[in-house]
Amino acid sequence: MSYDPKDYLMRIKVGPDYNNLKTIQVNDEANPIFVNSDTFTGYISVKILNFNGVTPEMDENPSAKLYNSIPKPKSNYFEGRSRKYSITIQGRFKKEWNGDEVLFGADFDKPVTTLPPGISIGLRIAKWLDPAIEADAFAQQPYIYSPIVSSMNALAIYDSNTTELGSSSDFTKSKYSIQLGTSEPLDCKSWHYENIMVPEIPDLLFPDDGQRTAITTYEKRKKHFGNLKNRTSAVISPNNIYCMDFYDAYFDLATCAIKLPGFSLNGLKYWDGQILRYVCKTRDQSVEFFVIQFELMKKTDFGLDASSVPN
Repeated sequence: MSYDPKDYLMRIKVGPDYNNLKTIQVNDEANPIFVNSDTFTGYISVKILNFNGVTPEMDENPSAKLYNSIPKPKSNYFEGRSRKYSITIQGRFKKEWNGDEVLFGADFDKPVTTLPPGISIGLRIAKWLDPAIEADAFAQQPYIYSPIVSSMNALAIYDSNTTELGSSSDFTKSKYSIQLGTSEPLDCKSWHYENIMVPEIPDLLFPDDGQRTAITTYEKRKKHFGNLKNRTSAVISPNNIYCMDFYDAYFDLATCAIKLPGFSLNGLKYWDGQILRYVCKTRDQSVEFFVIQFELMKKTDFGLDASSVPN
């Protein structure tokens, strides 16, 4: 079955687990959603280049013809950078884990019935680029995960008493928030990444001071944590604030196309209605920390035709 991108709008939901999600305003750098559960406290911001999708207001009143809030197609984040989307997190885990126990990656709830040619080669290349990756595109619930210590493109870790991230956070002022469970939020400071990039400061992962000075870039961090022993020796502590940025230069979420130098693949050609989810969870699947869900919605569900854009 062929799908036309003009017939669909992208909707992004964020929450503490697969079942508790809230539609967010994409490209609103000043107002990330605040997520709190018994396992994680933090802010999550999603940026998508040329976004023209569903806003929280549209989701609340899908039959309305006009909306007071419109999609934000632009973000300063993309200026001068060849990136298509970004997921930025600033938060704290509520229990100690080692670096091999906490994963981040993408998964689907059901089998993908139509896979693009060369998918197996693509996964082998991904494994070569990040030896810690685990993936199965042919599973009943397809997935690609990697330990969070190596999957994040940028990772900066601060002691929870730091002054570098500004004042203590006032969660009650968050424009968007979602709470699950009874655990009180931990202080992860005020949202820091409205106008700046997450730097590479992973020092607090390493018990050995000598390792701290050697791991200064994402590539070095990824190579270091390709080794299982190195991952298990890393500590993810509830006493630290983890600032992370996951981004992609090739997957264009606005058009559902994969764009490589000299090559482009229309993702809608292989889409069968599946929801794509990015999730941070434990390796044994027992704990979910946060979920970012990408879903294509029919424009007709919002009273729009193919030629319409939200306005």
